[in-house]
Amino acid sequence: SRTGQLWVRLTGHVEGHYSLALVNRELTRALHKLTDGHTQVVAFDGVPYPTPPTFEDPADRPIDQALTSVIPAHQLEQCLSIVHHYPLIEDPEIAGFRGSLFFWEETRIPHTTVERLNADFDAIWVASSSVKRALMNSGCSTPIFVIRMGIDHVLRHESASASQSPRRRYLHVSSAFDRKGIDCLIRAFDNAFAGNNQVELYIKTFPNPHNAVRAQLALKQSTYPDLGPVIIDESEMSDLDLVSLYQSADAVVLPSRGEGFNLPAAEAMALSIPVLTTSH
Repeated sequence: SRTGQLWVRLTGHVEGHYSLALVNRELTRALHKLTDGHTQVVAFDGVPYPTPPTFEDPADRPIDQALTSVIPAHQLEQCLSIVHHYPLIEDPEIAGFRGSLFFWEETRIPHTTVERLNADFDAIWVASSSVKRALMNSGCSTPIFVIRMGIDHVLRHESASASQSPRRRYLHVSSAFDRKGIDCLIRAFDNAFAGNNQVELYIKTFPNPHNAVRAQLALKQSTYPDLGPVIIDESEMSDLDLVSLYQSADAVVLPSRGEGFNLPAAEAMALSIPVLTTSH
């Protein structure tokens, strides 16, 4: 910045298990360190938060500080704005440069979304070349950059003790959206281990409007009477607890129909746990 320290403003999800929120929290930590505290976070989840959320863990102090930071008025015209939210939103505040962190799971992107990316942003950051390809094929003319996705939240706790399971455990971690392939997962589990009580399928998910995993399981149990043990866990978990759960698994199984990155696969691989997933 010509007039002092560069400020960064990040707008998007920050709370909960949603992967976008997780990425934003870790991005905030990194930016807070990189900018020597000159990072502001605007919490947004469909609508702006009336008051910023708070994080009580001392390890989350950089996030708390960013949520209450205010960019000085004379710095606004030079600040870097980063938006990471679904659906796509614009940052209405003044900024010198506007970028969007953009994840997508399909091969084509709606024309209205591409029009907004072309009109309102100076750069787009994506986590995989497949998303860059989808953007370009859909008519995006804004510069697109493939960046690395960090998994610091896992590596901080990689020495965590594994939770205990009396059976061989196949673990699935996801939102349970339709594209996560829960129907294929349960069918494959039955095909491989019908009637085998020494093997379990453990589905770690969280409640959300698109999560119908319990209804899907009930339907499959009526269809597959010999279906082995299936555990559905929708509880709140810390990063430490999640790593402990990963460590308990013999393999992580992710039959996804499409991913912009596939964070659970990267998390499992970082912990040296075998991953079974679709080839694309």
